[in-house]
Amino acid sequence: FGDCFFSLLLSGIAIYVSIRTAELPYRKKLNVKSNKTYQITDLGKKSLHGYHVTVTSIGGRPVVLTMVGLCFSGSKKVHITKDSIPSPGKDFLCKLEQGDVISKEFDLKTIVMQIGKHHFSDWTTVYGFAEDSEAKRYKVRIGKVRYIRKLRFDEVPMETITE
Repeated sequence: FGDCFFSLLLSGIAIYVSIRTAELPYRKKLNVKSNKTYQITDLGKKSLHGYHVTVTSIGGRPVVLTMVGLCFSGSKKVHITKDSIPSPGKDFLCKLEQGDVISKEFDLKTIVMQIGKHHFSDWTTVYGFAEDSEAKRYKVRIGKVRYIRKLRFDEVPMETITE
């Protein structure tokens, strides 16, 4: 009985691995990254301007994006999308082939206004996200609201900035 069970288990694992390997070229996959954007002031200091979200298609299948923006933990309905990306739905469709990249920038003033408008707590997490035509969200963590409020419109000397 033990040898039969072991053989069945190995056969099942081999079948699973071969199916997953065969599907790899046909899977859609996105890489979402977010970074801070800065402006150099007249005094030679860096001033935090906002965040940008970069989406790269790394799967073997084209992906149609319907939204790229920022969202908040605990709220699926509240998100920030740039003016060039209309509200969700068929207004914005961006097809990314393998290796294609799209990047959107969001200024700090807009982010802080949305945080205040919706009364998010300091412990709410902000994410950069992309949503595809099948309503699947790909997210990357940016930080807590308290951190973004602290950075708001402050001018930070260049030597204190680490990324």
